[in-house]
Amino acid sequence: MTVLDQLSRRWVGRFGVMAFVIASLAVGRAVGGDLPDGLAIMAEPHDRQATLAEPVELRNTTLTVTKVTVADALTDELELSVTDTPGVFVLVELTSAARQRNSGPDLISIASADGTRVWERTRAINTCLATQAGLVQQCSMAVELPPQELAGTQLRISTTGFDDRFDDRLVLDLGLVPSDAEQAWSLYRVPARTVHAVEQDAADE
Repeated sequence: MTVLDQLSRRWVGRFGVMAFVIASLAVGRAVGGDLPDGLAIMAEPHDRQATLAEPVELRNTTLTVTKVTVADALTDELELSVTDTPGVFVLVELTSAARQRNSGPDLISIASADGTRVWERTRAINTCLATQAGLVQQCSMAVELPPQELAGTQLRISTTGFDDRFDDRLVLDLGLVPSDAEQAWSLYRVPARTVHAVEQDAADE
């Protein structure tokens, strides 16, 4: 075998190795692009399924959805002001028992039946406030949305402001149907917020 033949075989071998490495990198990149983002999965809120009138323990607060009402307009108990909408309001009445200081329901949203659209609270219709641990409040939060989107919607409430990543949240299937928009209250009085201390016996359990 001549020196030229040896050099040719050596270069062919090197080109083969380079081609294999490039192909492996391309495959790895393609496969990696198809894999889910681990951080994004970790950042997803941890949903805690709820039912009406049953308490759900979140990280710092125990929430109970006590009533859900659909209305065209909302007012306070004295009807001093009226807030209406071209859509419908979904008013959620809650009992919130804080287990840590400055805790309470904060971020509320309603997701469409297929989960592709989300409506958040856009007006100041929220009587829920953060409270100290050991206090229980009855309060209300509302979201407005198009009436045709009402059926099959899902309620979501968290206690972490405008960012519920890495945290848990209450999730409740509202059980609403298209006729609920047609039968909505024309004017609904939003109950006043009340706060009281947890009874000592209950706190000791």
